[in-house]
Amino acid sequence: MPDRVRTRPQFAQRPRLSDEVASYVRDLIMTGESRPGDAVNIDSLARDIGVSATPVREALMRLESEGFLIAEQNRSYTVAPLTREDIEDLFANHALIGGELAARAAKHVTPAFLADLERLQAEIEASLGRQDFVAASAANNQFHDAIVNRSGSTKLAWLFNIGVKFVPRSLFYPENPKPARRGGKKHVSVDDHHGVLDAMRAGDAEKARDAMSAHVSHVSKILVEYLEGIGFWAEDDDSPAGKTTPARKKR
Repeated sequence: MPDRVRTRPQFAQRPRLSDEVASYVRDLIMTGESRPGDAVNIDSLARDIGVSATPVREALMRLESEGFLIAEQNRSYTVAPLTREDIEDLFANHALIGGELAARAAKHVTPAFLADLERLQAEIEASLGRQDFVAASAANNQFHDAIVNRSGSTKLAWLFNIGVKFVPRSLFYPENPKPARRGGKKHVSVDDHHGVLDAMRAGDAEKARDAMSAHVSHVSKILVEYLEGIGFWAEDDDSPAGKTTPARKKR
């Protein structure tokens, strides 16, 4: 793994350890801390994060199947190429599905459902206000889950949850919240969610679709701008849409 400073996660007390390891490595990749061509070794990663090799092996196999990693020899993987176009394609699909789920949820609004969304939004904003980003992230997840579940569309929800894996939580809920703010505006989950809430209150399916799609597209824009800002595609400026990413030195 690259020699970048990152808070060591506390995995030991968590269930489904391989899921947590997979989420951690996904986040490293989607925030540019691990870049295309970087080596990821099972034993080294297990030592780095303080867990056994078994959940790490399971996690990396899963990430290979998801297209995040490429299997190599000697219990190693490398980070797969990730272009601007890849991210834009992934989030365009995510926005389409998320918008449809929100539209379906808006057709089945109840007072209890609205109260739940409003409570969760208040919790997001209160948590951000006291810079408790763990609590804010959890409330944000519950906000989106409530809408997805209210849609009643289990198969579409399954597809949506695949896309959720590509959203780097540490970018939007880090110790330093600046990446999720733009031009002095509030956090993306404050600005955008109010549009979704207004549509739900009105029971307006098309407005809900538009608001949720715009929210997901906003997330994509912030992510691309962030990766550009840290030079993630600096070596690819002459290629269309960052089509190729030369392998970096392996560690």
